[in-house]
Amino acid sequence: MGHIVFCDGFDHLSTTELWLNLKWTAYGGAPVLTAGAGRRSTQALVAPNGASNGCWVAKTLPADPSWGISVAFKPSVLPETDHTRSLIALLDDVFLQVELAWNDLGQLVARHGDGTVLATAAGGPTTGTFRSLEWQAVIGHAYTQDLVASAVDEVWGFTRASGDFTTESLAVGQVVYVSGFTLPANNGAHVITAIAALVLSVADVLATEIGTDITYGVGMVRARLDQAVVLEALGVETQNSANAAADTVRLGPTDDEESTTYTWDDLVVQQGATLQLIGDVAVDACYPTGNATISGWTGGYDLIDDLIPDSDSTVMTGQGVGLQSTVAIESIPTTTGSGIHALVLNLMARADVEAEAALAGLVIGHEMVGVVMVEVPGSLSAVSLQTSYQVSQHVSDTDPGTGEAWTQGWADLAAWGVEIVA
Repeated sequence: MGHIVFCDGFDHLSTTELWLNLKWTAYGGAPVLTAGAGRRSTQALVAPNGASNGCWVAKTLPADPSWGISVAFKPSVLPETDHTRSLIALLDDVFLQVELAWNDLGQLVARHGDGTVLATAAGGPTTGTFRSLEWQAVIGHAYTQDLVASAVDEVWGFTRASGDFTTESLAVGQVVYVSGFTLPANNGAHVITAIAALVLSVADVLATEIGTDITYGVGMVRARLDQAVVLEALGVETQNSANAAADTVRLGPTDDEESTTYTWDDLVVQQGATLQLIGDVAVDACYPTGNATISGWTGGYDLIDDLIPDSDSTVMTGQGVGLQSTVAIESIPTTTGSGIHALVLNLMARADVEAEAALAGLVIGHEMVGVVMVEVPGSLSAVSLQTSYQVSQHVSDTDPGTGEAWTQGWADLAAWGVEIVA
């Protein structure tokens, strides 16, 4: 699994906070957070289209070439005839790199930022019904070049373990690996260790034509519906800017003037070279239920347990580097399937002076030493504060007490909070 960098169950903010861009970076149209619209009777992001700028939300995150997005999605109707609408897009600043869309036939479509179709699925989302939708993409160029004998050091098939290559072992239509091949100059003339090639001709010596117009590259796209792969393309062109990375994920179309409504729930965004799609997930919001440590702070857990934030009306305040505060959190819902992927601390905070204060997330796990349970603190990411409120997310992939994935029991015992680090 990659590293979770963002998630939203759409439960702990109101539409007002959504439009203030407290958690998301930008929006278009009039998306709303609606109680009872979620697939588990909780809130959901409801995006009624019908405007020239569609209806969408976008989140800017650290730039990365490898992305995985898992979300529950329910559309009201199909796109209108001869139209294809964006569902999940990856951008580098304002440049659209690649997107997952769907067309008037109900098919999922992967598109390059210039509109080129990379792959089309046989089917797609179901109108009026939530389904698990997953989108994986690696941003990068694809290259096309002839393979010639002088460019090749050796060739071998899947079964070759060692020893010299002999042309007699080749067969037309066989997939082979080619090593020692030099990439085009626009990729820095690096020598790659292996690429896939299709044998088109066989000769007594290494053929001058192993495979003509071989396309290769790191770009890839994959989509799954209810954990089943419905669309995939490897070694394709997915880069539309000067950078082989994306820094923004966008949900929803920017050009949909139809009377359609897209409903989104349980969103998880991953990044990382070892990323694997994690399947259908639930994102549940849990709230403070009691004080753990509040020494040096004004106020306690009861001032920060709002289901919907209320700005300065109820707050905890503190000053001084090293000052910590932790609170107990209500028990998480019973997990099923693959268990807990991560626990994510959401903080809404501000400072009196711009960029002169920073908060780090704090988690207190536990371990057993003999028959004694002891606390094990763990530091999470830090964020520089602004003078206006912003929501930051601090991800804990593992229990600091056990060093392994969180389990239900240890998660319920953990305390969560903040430390002033600047």
